Amino acid sequence: MTSMSSFVLAGTADEIRSYRALKVLAAATFSSTSVSICVREDSEDLTGASHMLAKGMSLTMPKGKGQIAGSSNSMMRTIALFSPESQLLGVTLLDAAQVDSWIKFCWTEIEVPMGALLSGSEVLRNSTDIVKRKIVSAVTKIDYHLQNKIFMLGNAITTADVAICAALMAAVSNNLWDPTFDYGKNQELQNVKKW
Repeated sequence: MTSMSSFVLAGTADEIRSYRALKVLAAATFSSTSVSICVREDSEDLTGASHMLAKGMSLTMPKGKGQIAGSSNSMMRTIALFSPESQLLGVTLLDAAQVDSWIKFCWTEIEVPMGALLSGSEVLRNSTDIVKRKIVSAVTKIDYHLQNKIFMLGNAITTADVAICAALMAAVSNNLWDPTFDYGKNQELQNVKKW
């Protein structure tokens, strides 16, 4: 358990309710790390922050010893690094590399396409079916990986499990993936459902 003062996760109410904040808060929960939440107005500047850090979600280190802005994956990793006994990054350096690889896979194959579609861009509004197919393809790969496994890596939850689960929850809530649908080929993505 992290014994120092808590991290502070700051963002607007919408950011704090997002799946990105859920990833950070889940990592904190699984590592028994204390995280305080600071909800700010859209235009409110962060105390002592540069202009770049004043926009978007940010994670302030315990005792104010630094700040990470923007990337919820970096925030998750930071929390895991502050609590190595949680093994959220795996047990070995090779484990950590594999965890990072799955987080990158989730980012590129699920989060980026989903984020682009949900950004409201006129060009992308007609791309819903393409994004849905990309997400199903990613979930199929995850399902294959999870054959005979309980977790993405090893015998415990890692930040890879957290990132993928949160992204899939966001895909479901935005009607971009339906975990109850039979995607054919006698494949019902049972491993993902079990996971």
